[in-house]
Amino acid sequence: MSDRSQQRRKVAWRISLTLAFTFTFTPNDVLAQGGPRDTTVPALSQADLPNPDAVHLADLDGDGEEEILSVFLAPGGSRGVFTVQDGDRLVTSPIYPVWGLETAELDGRPGDEIVLGVWSSLLRHPEPQPHRTVWVLRWTGHRIEEVWLGSAMARPLLDIGVADLDGDGRWELVALERTADRCVVTAYRFDGFGFVGLARLPADCIGLELCRPIPERERGDCVSTPSGSMHLRLVDGVLVGERRE
Repeated sequence: MSDRSQQRRKVAWRISLTLAFTFTFTPNDVLAQGGPRDTTVPALSQADLPNPDAVHLADLDGDGEEEILSVFLAPGGSRGVFTVQDGDRLVTSPIYPVWGLETAELDGRPGDEIVLGVWSSLLRHPEPQPHRTVWVLRWTGHRIEEVWLGSAMARPLLDIGVADLDGDGRWELVALERTADRCVVTAYRFDGFGFVGLARLPADCIGLELCRPIPERERGDCVSTPSGSMHLRLVDGVLVGERRE
C-alpha cells in the first residue's frame, strides 16, 4: 500500500459522543431540531465542537493538502452532521440521515469523495424501513456538493467499506449485502451516475463484518467471519477472498 493510502486510512479515533455540553451551540443542538436535511446548520467555531464520533484525514479537493473531516452523530445514530476543516476554514454540512462515513478516490479525478452511509425510506427491496443506502458527496474547496443520492443498492445493505482492490489507484466500494438466504460481499465501481457491480463473493451472514480499521489496512479490503478473516482482492474481474486464520 502507498504511504498516502496508509496515512489517509488512519481513522484518528472513534469515541462516544459527549451528551452533556456547556457550549451555547453544538452539533447535537442542531441535530435535535428536526429531521434530516431540513435544517440549515449555522457555521461552527472550533470552540463549539464536542468530541467527534470519528475523524478522517483526506485530500478532499485534490490540492495536495489533507483536510480534516469530523463526524458527529445524534444519540441513536439516526442522523448526523460532519465538518470539513480546510486550512483556517471550518464548514459544517447539512443534517444527513447518516449511519457511517468513508472517504475514497472513486471517480479517477484528483480529490477524495465523501461516501455517506445513510438511512432511506424509498422502498426498493422487501426489508425493514428505513433501510441503508449510500450517497456520494464532494468538497470543492469552497462548499459541500451532493454528487449522487441513491435510493438503494442492488441488494439490502448491511455495511460499507472502501479499498483499492485491484491496485489501479481508483478505489472500490465494498458492500456487505443480504440476499434471501445468505449474504454476499460485493465490489462496486462508481461511474458518476451510480455504483456498478464488479464482482461478488458469497458468504454466511452469521458473524460477517468488515475488519476493524488499523493504520496499515484499508477498511474494506478485509472481512471477518467466525472461522477467520479474508483479505479481499479483485483479480481479472473476480473477487477473491484469501483466508487468514
